[in-house]
Amino acid sequence: MLAFRRLATIAVGDIHGNLRALNDVLQQLRGKAKSGDTVVFLGDYIDRGPDSKGCVDTVLRFRTTTDAEVVCLLGNHEDWFLRTLRDRSRHSWLLGMDAFETIRSYSAEAERVLREAKDQAGVGLYGGWRRLPYEVFFDCVPAEHIQFFESLRLYHRTADCVCTHGGVDPGVDDIDRQTRAAHETKRRCELPEIVDGSTKTKGI
Repeated sequence: MLAFRRLATIAVGDIHGNLRALNDVLQQLRGKAKSGDTVVFLGDYIDRGPDSKGCVDTVLRFRTTTDAEVVCLLGNHEDWFLRTLRDRSRHSWLLGMDAFETIRSYSAEAERVLREAKDQAGVGLYGGWRRLPYEVFFDCVPAEHIQFFESLRLYHRTADCVCTHGGVDPGVDDIDRQTRAAHETKRRCELPEIVDGSTKTKGI
């Protein structure tokens, strides 16, 4: 008699630079996530915690060593990181996302330079015109990491659920018409088929 194993979708919530917790989760997945399964990282790999760089390195390594499919979603922290990468006069990532923890994980010198520049700029940062020398940081970020951030997806849909970072707009019934902001904004959602970044690591 043939035995058929039900394929799993495993969702991993916000990481936020916590390499120790990430390694603990991945250790639990090794040997359990099989070919045909899908591991979905729900975004927010960076900021707040002390080792954002190590977390990105670890996710990239896991993606190449597991038999499962790995899907990586965009969190609002990565979105604001990318906005600053593209426009050095946009400072919301630096001012509101605990970005200095991420910067330090790539380069302590870049953190020092940007802290000094931020202090010197003062209220000029809020006018939308003052640029900071972000190149001292972005030049330290490996190209593979930039490519990773730029490739992150807004959502992942399976037969059983929709995985997204923040949630969905319940007023829009078509997942393909959901806005970028809807996917990134944390909102209370009672629909059991929606798995977002506030969900603890979960197998479906």
